[in-house]
Amino acid sequence: MHIRTAVLFAFMLAVTASEVQVPGNPACVQDFPTDVAPDPYARVVMCGLDNPRGLAFSEFALFVAEAGRGGLGVTAAPCFTGNVAPTPNNRCYAPTGAISRLRNGNQERVATGFPSHANLLGRMAIGPNDIAVSPALGAPGGGSAFVTIGLQQPPAFRARYPFLADFAKLVRLGPAGDWSYVADLGAYEAEHDPDSVFAGLPKLDTNPYGLLADGRNVIVTDAGANSMLRVVTGGNGSPVDHIVPLAIFPPNVYPAYADDAVPTSVVIGPDGAYYVGELTGFPLVFNAANILRVGRPGQQPEVCLTGFTQVIDLTFDRKTGDFYVLEFQGSVIRVRPARRGDSAVANGGDTCARYAAGQRTTIVSGLTMPTSVEIGPDGAIYVSNRGTLPGTGQVIRFERQID
Repeated sequence: MHIRTAVLFAFMLAVTASEVQVPGNPACVQDFPTDVAPDPYARVVMCGLDNPRGLAFSEFALFVAEAGRGGLGVTAAPCFTGNVAPTPNNRCYAPTGAISRLRNGNQERVATGFPSHANLLGRMAIGPNDIAVSPALGAPGGGSAFVTIGLQQPPAFRARYPFLADFAKLVRLGPAGDWSYVADLGAYEAEHDPDSVFAGLPKLDTNPYGLLADGRNVIVTDAGANSMLRVVTGGNGSPVDHIVPLAIFPPNVYPAYADDAVPTSVVIGPDGAYYVGELTGFPLVFNAANILRVGRPGQQPEVCLTGFTQVIDLTFDRKTGDFYVLEFQGSVIRVRPARRGDSAVANGGDTCARYAAGQRTTIVSGLTMPTSVEIGPDGAIYVSNRGTLPGTGQVIRFERQID
């Protein structure tokens, strides 16, 4: 859930925590884990969010995708019965999705009107899932971004329920909050159904989720379609040139059943390969989620790390080499790689061997349905918390302790 460009990396590595500050919204209550006994290393920097999802930093601001609250509070909002667990799944629509920005302590919604559907309580919303920004976004008149809009239903639902027509798409967001659709990822699933190679039968489902961008290339993990796509954009605000598959993720086989990989997040590792986190299917199987590596387009994904539970986001710290895994169950796990000279990774070893032989530490726990993790320009860890709740969603900054 990140942008990876050389300019942004250069910016992040050129600063220190003492040089860069990310002031929080002063109106936020410091209630993690409780307002009676707040964590001294944690600070709520954004609050009042609707189902907050992906985080991204530009050089000037912190952005968060809000999946919205569906039709909660909207008179006569159209509703439908969903086709994805848990069922029965009655959901209502309204254009309540948004992108919020934190800049110089000021929190505001800078783009609104994105499609959103949620249950009758406004929870578990589907709408803007992730955002990838250019370094200049947030500067006056500068930068742009891409946003994934989910669906978490078969693409045919968009024809059955016309109010769902704009879900399962990729959005380009301009510096003034203007935005437009540039790719129809649901149509790609309907036409190609990449993971049908494993099922033998059509199994149409689409939920564009994880996102990273670099120039004209936008990489999207479709958590419903179990695929990773490269969207080659046309540039200058034009629609996409084409969509090409980069990887298809096979189902996982458990003792009692088999279910989808559900690829949520994608990042570029220190070796230049793509690393993808699995949410895995339902019912939940603990310690069954993998981190998968895709070395090059068309290459079969390989299991790099395993033993996680419901991976919802990933990020590498380019300065320290540490790898952070966010579990939807409420934890941030740091994976510190083994040194290249360690016997466990003879001859230097590859990236996966180094992290597999490294040290895992749970550095944050007690989160409530977190959805994104990012390293800030100040070196702190930022997490979207209460990511499936309307009105109470947060972004929390965790100061890293020396160890």
